[in-house]
Amino acid sequence: MGCASSHKKSSASEEYTNLVKITPRGQGAEKSTIYIDSANVIERSGNPALLVTGTFPDGCTSIGSARHDTQNDTLSITLNAWRNSDQMCTQALVIFSFIYREIPPDKLQKSHQININGTDFPLNR
Repeated sequence: MGCASSHKKSSASEEYTNLVKITPRGQGAEKSTIYIDSANVIERSGNPALLVTGTFPDGCTSIGSARHDTQNDTLSITLNAWRNSDQMCTQALVIFSFIYREIPPDKLQKSHQININGTDFPLNR
């Protein structure tokens, strides 16, 4: 049996589950694939940011870098992932959340769609 609260959390105090950070590649690393599920505009420290959620293909994959490009109101993000090729890993999808804060607020607010690693996603607000 579960419990629920009618109290609404403010976005300033909201915690995001499975939150990951960029982890630079280590020795013996190989490229890995990540699967993106959604992109949401959130507010962090009074500024809009992008919350990307998805799954890693195993328990050893990490996000290695993130970069964006904006041209003519088109937002594109590239997330690169890696894993240590010598490590034994779970072969199960692992959920992640990633907050990207580098897109200029005006570009993020005007856009209704974003391209992440070649796939278009609607921007949920």
